[in-house]
Amino acid sequence: MFDSDFATRFKEAMDLRGLTQADIARMTGYNTARINYWAVGRNEPDKRALLTLAEVLRVDCGWLLGLDIPMTPTGEPLLPVDESSLIRLYRQMNELGRERLVERAQEMSEMPKYTEKGVTFASSA
Repeated sequence: MFDSDFATRFKEAMDLRGLTQADIARMTGYNTARINYWAVGRNEPDKRALLTLAEVLRVDCGWLLGLDIPMTPTGEPLLPVDESSLIRLYRQMNELGRERLVERAQEMSEMPKYTEKGVTFASSA
């Protein structure tokens, strides 16, 4: 087996997003054996699968293929799935919903049981 540009970048994007091969299989409908073949460089996806993977991983197709271009179409850093989900939820809300979400997040950030290693953060407001 060889380590193709695609396989290397596919694994990198999965790692950055915090996704496993099983997660990718569930999200795309491709079986885990096929996902594994792509991840180890045994073969590469066809065009349709490549587009699906790029969409699920939220990366540029060309980057996945090894081109020297930004990982994401916008050039923004790749976030783990849970963080990007929070951003999507925030963007779906109206102004009042966004205000309430930020307020609640600030409240929770001051509670040790909700923070990393019990560290609390002062409110920025």
